Amino acid sequence: MTRPGNPTPRSTTAIGTQSDLADLHEDRARLKTEVARLERHVSMLSTEVASADQKVSDLEKLLLAARRLESCADRAAVLAALQDILVTVVGTADFVALALDEEGRTMWPILGVGPNGAACGPLLVSDPLVSAALETGKCQIAGPRGVGEPRRSEPLASIPLMSWPH
Repeated sequence: MTRPGNPTPRSTTAIGTQSDLADLHEDRARLKTEVARLERHVSMLSTEVASADQKVSDLEKLLLAARRLESCADRAAVLAALQDILVTVVGTADFVALALDEEGRTMWPILGVGPNGAACGPLLVSDPLVSAALETGKCQIAGPRGVGEPRRSEPLASIPLMSWPH
């Protein structure tokens, strides 16, 4: 028999169980939070893996394009390879490739694909987009246009390609 005020063995177990139950609820809440954090992390990693896979694919395309250009033996083969690269790698179906004249002032179409590419005439090196591309050696993209389509005489982008004798 126990004295009044002293816990019984059964009540001590209940108190211990209540304390254990509270600890378990805290652990459960902590684990749920941790699982949610890990799920967000896995989702982020999955996105990064998909992005890396896309970059690998893009780099493989560029490597194949470079090898194809390197293996070209004449101008016609270079132009065919360039057209294939612009369509499959860059993803454009409307473009013109121009070559700089001997004087270095005018660029003449050597390859045109699509409605604008086929209709393109000579382009002066003084055009701001072309001039910037030639000076920097980097791709230049025109800013936003007004309402409607851009005029055919205005380039949307200028990508300098350099060639050298083999």
